[in-house]
Amino acid sequence: MKALEKNQQWLLYDQQREAYVMGLLARIFELEQQLETVNQQQAKEATAEGYLQEEKQKYYDQLLLTAKNDLDTERQTITQLRSELNEFKKKYEETKREVMSLNSLLQSQRNVATQTLEDENKIKGDKIQRLKEENETTREKLKEEKKKTEDLLSQVQFLHKSLFKQQEQHTRIALLEQQKLQEFGRTEPSNGLQAAFEDMLTIKDKNPSLKRSNLLDESFLECPKCKVQYPTSQHRELLAHIDFCAD
Repeated sequence: MKALEKNQQWLLYDQQREAYVMGLLARIFELEQQLETVNQQQAKEATAEGYLQEEKQKYYDQLLLTAKNDLDTERQTITQLRSELNEFKKKYEETKREVMSLNSLLQSQRNVATQTLEDENKIKGDKIQRLKEENETTREKLKEEKKKTEDLLSQVQFLHKSLFKQQEQHTRIALLEQQKLQEFGRTEPSNGLQAAFEDMLTIKDKNPSLKRSNLLDESFLECPKCKVQYPTSQHRELLAHIDFCAD
């Protein structure tokens, strides 16, 4: 930018010098015309005026010599200025090429930086999206596991309640059996009480299904996963099955 301003200054100075030289040449031409006119007039004058003519001639010759010397000096100055101007033009072109090269390099680096930033942003965006999807998948799995756990907990609670009812029924049946045995003891001889009790136990041992039917109703429980059903009396088997099926 400074080289361009300097170049413009030299061009303006060169134009001013050219105008000055042209004016000087015009002045010299005018003096030469005047000198020629004077010489013509001197030729017509008498010989008596020879001395005056000679002095005038010396004056005009000196004036012409001074003008020529000034013209040569100005021409040398113009030549030097033109040489300097050409040198400045050369430096200006070199500087201009360097600036263009730097601008091209800067633009290339900007493009590379922009592309790199876009690639990094794309990678980060893909990673964030993948993490979101994984998080959503994990959340769905947790929901499923939570639901399974709640179902299992509900089944276990139901089994515990059933077990508690079964124990209550066992207790009531035991009390009833004891009461019946006591009533039977009042009507039978003492030696037949033991035999009757043993016969009752034998019948129950030989027919376990009948024994279970007397103890529990025929309600069923099912596995929350595979939906297989177990009688309430086989709740322990169902618990073992649930542990195996869940694995």
